[in-house]
Amino acid sequence: MWSHQIISTPEEFERLEPIWSQVWSHSHLLGKPFWHFDWIRAWVRHFAANQLFIVVVFEHEEPIAILPLVRKPMGSFRLAPLRVLAFMGQGYITVYNDVMVSDIARQPMLAVDYLMRLLRRQCLRGYVAQLHNVPEDSTLWRYLRAHPSRWSLDGQPGEMCLELPLDGEVYVRGEIARKLRRVARQGPLHLVEVQEQESIQQFLDGLVATHRLTWSHAASDRFLDPRYTGVLRDGLPPLVAQGVVNLTWLRQGSATLGWHVEFRDERRAYGFAHAYNPAFRSMSPGKLMVCQLLLRAQPLVDVYDFLHGEDAYKFDWKPRARRNWEFQLHSPAYGAVRQVLQSVRAWRNHGRHHRIKAL
Repeated sequence: MWSHQIISTPEEFERLEPIWSQVWSHSHLLGKPFWHFDWIRAWVRHFAANQLFIVVVFEHEEPIAILPLVRKPMGSFRLAPLRVLAFMGQGYITVYNDVMVSDIARQPMLAVDYLMRLLRRQCLRGYVAQLHNVPEDSTLWRYLRAHPSRWSLDGQPGEMCLELPLDGEVYVRGEIARKLRRVARQGPLHLVEVQEQESIQQFLDGLVATHRLTWSHAASDRFLDPRYTGVLRDGLPPLVAQGVVNLTWLRQGSATLGWHVEFRDERRAYGFAHAYNPAFRSMSPGKLMVCQLLLRAQPLVDVYDFLHGEDAYKFDWKPRARRNWEFQLHSPAYGAVRQVLQSVRAWRNHGRHHRIKAL
């Protein structure tokens, strides 16, 4: 017998912790550490306390699946109010989005089908479900690719993430090897892991201040948002205590060259956030730190995940690409109106092109 519960208030969310943790611990997610309850709770406090739409599915009163969404407004669509359902985290603190399905579920794909039927009911009430950053081969990706319908737009390729298999040795060569030899003449580099509560706050102060200093020209930098830094200060300390997160300084003697936040599960390490001391820019501290982190991770995990972004330093290690996908669920009426409006817009653009050409 199937049933469900929708969590929509902060009080209900706090009471959800034992159920969330139970399903999370028995699920197999790419990016699983980012869905730890303590991390999501910190995000909810700062970003979405009154916008929750979390669906919990029960099979014979046993929780087996969770779809973690939030409501957010998206203006209007041709005078009709439009509301959006999107994954929690929204790219700020999560990179890979999926349905959490417990491995005790007898028929996991039926649980996903049950959730998608619930979503379609919400679409009839004026919602559009924007399911972004869904990784290839995830449970949700397999279901949506196997069940295309008039309820959804075809999946579109989204952000690309880069990952490096660590099944062999990490070879340090070329420019990075030369930089390591040059820097070693001035003193050895070493990684220092942060454990004590006082040191964690000192680490976060340095990370935030240095990142803001380095990227002060970027108006979109998330570290400029006090809500985001609040999530870091509230969410990271309990994860460090549980071994889910490593906070690491790169130091040479008493000088701090870099700060790095790394999430980790049993198979993967995820490079989440970093900052480098601009006073040591000539030493390329970013490349040196990545080298040290890979050497540290190689005997412990199978894959080092650089997450999203195509920064040049990642390609020094010849990583492989992993594509996230974007799906959208909507009512048939919304889809029909959208197609008509797109056709009208294309017709207008075509006519404008010919008028300009005639001139």
